[in-house]
Amino acid sequence: MYPIWPESGERWLYVEQAMVSEQDKPYRQRVYKIEGIELNRFQSIVYTLENDSLFVGKWNDAAFFDQFTPSILSEREGCAVVLDKMGEEMYAGSTLDKDCKSTLRGATYATSSVSVTPTSIQSWDRGFN
Repeated sequence: MYPIWPESGERWLYVEQAMVSEQDKPYRQRVYKIEGIELNRFQSIVYTLENDSLFVGKWNDAAFFDQFTPSILSEREGCAVVLDKMGEEMYAGSTLDKDCKSTLRGATYATSSVSVTPTSIQSWDRGFN
């Protein structure tokens, strides 16, 4: 996970997810836009990248993202994660209902449950058919 486009004034993150044994072959690459909804509530809007293979491993090259703008992204409708403040130092939330369509490994929709603390991010993604 790497912050990108800081000069935009918005919060964008480039994310690669890979098996520990195959870190150079991510199975998922996404861009997240973090937006405040209301006091103590945020959403993480999920985007895909066109030609995502060009971005593999670029999380450690800040200058690489400078040649792009959010216009290269496609929003994954229904896949935003809504996060609410839970206690003093934790936010937690999930996708809503069955709105996040998926085809990965035979699924028809997916859900994501996320918790964020000052020292960790935990995400549990599940696919259903």
